[in-house]
Amino acid sequence: MRILFICNEYPPDRAGGIGVFTQQLARALVLRGHQVFVVGISQSPRGVDDEGVRVTMISAGGTGSPHADLLARQWALSRAARSLVATEGIDLVEAPDYRGQGAFLNLPTRLPVPIIVRYHGTASVLARHKGKGSSRLIQFLERRGLLSASRRVAVSRFIADATKREFPEVAPVDEVIHNFTDARRFAPDAAVARDPNLLLFLGKISHVKGVRELFAALPLIFERVPAARLELAAADSLDGAGGTSLKEELLRGLPAAYHARVAFLGPVPHAEVPGLYRRAAVCVFPSRMEALAIAPLEAMACGCAVVVNGGSSFPEVVSHGATGLHADAQSPEDLADKVVQLLADGAMAQRLGEAARRAVLDGFDLPVAVASNERFFERCLNCRGDSLFR
Repeated sequence: MRILFICNEYPPDRAGGIGVFTQQLARALVLRGHQVFVVGISQSPRGVDDEGVRVTMISAGGTGSPHADLLARQWALSRAARSLVATEGIDLVEAPDYRGQGAFLNLPTRLPVPIIVRYHGTASVLARHKGKGSSRLIQFLERRGLLSASRRVAVSRFIADATKREFPEVAPVDEVIHNFTDARRFAPDAAVARDPNLLLFLGKISHVKGVRELFAALPLIFERVPAARLELAAADSLDGAGGTSLKEELLRGLPAAYHARVAFLGPVPHAEVPGLYRRAAVCVFPSRMEALAIAPLEAMACGCAVVVNGGSSFPEVVSHGATGLHADAQSPEDLADKVVQLLADGAMAQRLGEAARRAVLDGFDLPVAVASNERFFERCLNCRGDSLFR
């Protein structure tokens, strides 16, 4: 197959979850004999070969108007994708749901190949979980992108259901194929000793990632485990009061006596992330909402015990008491109890970490996901041009 992915986050550009997902799947499909292309918008326009993946990143310029720039970027992205379909004999196109990156693929005429939209989580769904509203323009683009799809696949049942509630006029997803990690790269290392007192958070210092809830639980954790420390491998955000630094807000709210036990590492290069998981005794993921986070899968693959929010998509990945622990992230007491339970019981943490790695190998490893996606793509080849937008 000749497959085109639309992705504005392809590494090294920002390298968010969608970017990491797309790069890993694209490289793996190349190894399976497929020809894979990527097109996206970037501040650094380029054409490169990424381990056999042909990547074209374009610039859409800017007018200074956020709405006009967004429309211009999505239009330019669709033009570039349509050009590649025509010149490279593309068999199918995949676009993410976020901000409607495939909204204009069927303009001015219907694309002659299947369009797959993968549900990673729309900005509209994310805004609703933040208790905010998304702009009408973003809602329009995301709705149009979803309705333009020939087939729809979601990274979790949770995000499939949340998207259906947000856009009830869109048909249900055709399949759920969970996110994945590379368990060869993310693996335990017998030469690296775990620090029995190290708690690790990896993500972003933001409201939706549950960092406020984690810091509310920290005094309880530190009181009960005097040697415990927290490392945050995460970029700051402006989710603090009045659009200020959330990191600074969290430090102001934490008793000064505990400051020395918290280390902000900033964003860590993805190549260095396995080493963080291998050292940590416990990884904590208290996110309020995740379509299906890759970071917990990486931690589990490295044999690290995890504490996750008991809601959102986490139960699709972590089985409470078997491969990790669920916590009520809205309760500082419960979150602290679960973290302390693992910090205080190394044998339990080791048992859960080992079981977590087995669970990743069985259901969330790269070869498993690639095979599932290949089968889905092959079925999609029989639905050319089938969308609600004619």
